[in-house]
Amino acid sequence: MIRPVVLYVDYENLRHWQADAFDQHPVDLNVVGLGELIAARRHEESRLMQVRVYRGTPNRKTDHERAERQERWLRRSQCDSRFVFVTQPLKYRWDGMNYRPIEKGIDVSLAIDLVMHPFKFPRCAAVLLSRDQDFQPALDVFVEFAAGETPLEVASCPSLSRLYLGTSKRPWCHFLSREDFEAIRDVG
Repeated sequence: MIRPVVLYVDYENLRHWQADAFDQHPVDLNVVGLGELIAARRHEESRLMQVRVYRGTPNRKTDHERAERQERWLRRSQCDSRFVFVTQPLKYRWDGMNYRPIEKGIDVSLAIDLVMHPFKFPRCAAVLLSRDQDFQPALDVFVEFAAGETPLEVASCPSLSRLYLGTSKRPWCHFLSREDFEAIRDVG
């Protein structure tokens, strides 16, 4: 049996792995290409079913350049039917010099979808791309609801932290290399 795979991507968290792990300036990524790469590396025959990307949307009036850049990335990404975009408007806080964008609600949306995964996609593998420890409770609930029927995996980079279930070495972790990030660089 070929196992379907759904990726849950905390996009800004993933984008900054480039700087944290490899000292590279964060660039936009081809997340469907990343999903295919991970599905191909799984320990059982798998196919990418969906890539769910969670990312804040900039305000076009106050953050025009960032909004334009994201809209171009979004148009390229939406060409693939496996791409699902989940967003909330960015909030802007004054830091004394200018307005700084902050994502609010994105992690909650991702956590809810991850917890619902065993019900919506039974026996379909879930791969979480985030190192944010706030997702720990969602991982625990996922495992409880999945009852061993639905695989859960995470991703990180070898030099960075990763998410665990309790004190175990689970779930399985896909480690991404500098070469992987070069291969999935969004050129557009």
